Amino acid sequence: MAGKLTLYADALAAALADILPVMQTETVPLARARGRFLAQSVRAVVDMPPADNAAMDGYGIAVASLARGADGARLPVSGESLA
Repeated sequence: MAGKLTLYADALAAALADILPVMQTETVPLARARGRFLAQSVRAVVDMPPADNAAMDGYGIAVASLARGADGARLPVSGESLA
C-alpha cells in the first residue's frame, strides 16, 4: 500500500466541512436544469403509460428447476414484474 488510509471519522468530518446547505431556491426551465438539484419532490400527475404495458411478455426459468426428461413439466409462477 502506497500511503496511509484515512480513518472513516476523519474522512466524514472533512466531507461535512465542505458541504454548504442550500439556502435559496429558484425555478428554471427544464432546458437549464442540468446539473442542478431539486428543492422538492416531483410527482407525475398522470400514469405513463396509462395501462400496464410491457415491451415483451415472457417467462424466466431457472434450468436447474426442470426435471431431466420431464416433457410438459408444470412450474409454479413465483412472481411477476410489471411494466
